[in-house]
Amino acid sequence: MKTALKIPRWTHLFVWLITALLFLAFESGELPTLYFQPDVEQAYALQVVAVVLTLLGSYVSMRLMAFSSVKQSVQRQEEVSALRTYSTLCLVRTLLVAIAIWYNLLVYYLADFSSTFFYCFLITIVASLFCWPSQATFESMRAPQSQEPKNQA
Repeated sequence: MKTALKIPRWTHLFVWLITALLFLAFESGELPTLYFQPDVEQAYALQVVAVVLTLLGSYVSMRLMAFSSVKQSVQRQEEVSALRTYSTLCLVRTLLVAIAIWYNLLVYYLADFSSTFFYCFLITIVASLFCWPSQATFESMRAPQSQEPKNQA
């Protein structure tokens, strides 16, 4: 079963590696900075996209496994098929957070050294820490959830 999680884990590490290499390349001067000088309206639009990508990407990637439809689809399947579905969902959530990470990093260095992009970059980096594919998460999704009736007072 652990072999099924190798691809999502390696993909997650690959995202971190590419991010670290981009960061180091920009900081060391190997890649050009401030390639594009946006005017005020363009800078505002870039910042809005950064905030929306950060909020949506972080929220959806961290909460994807908690959605009831996702849990039910994993619970209804046989174990091998459910693990394959879980593996695919891990890749999707890694892709979501990677898009937000790379957008914020690239726009920060190539267009505008605004602190908005850097803070959004840091938020998405922290969010990606919570998206590590684990066997424990898969097993907790497979466990049947007890539906206790609510006390009506």
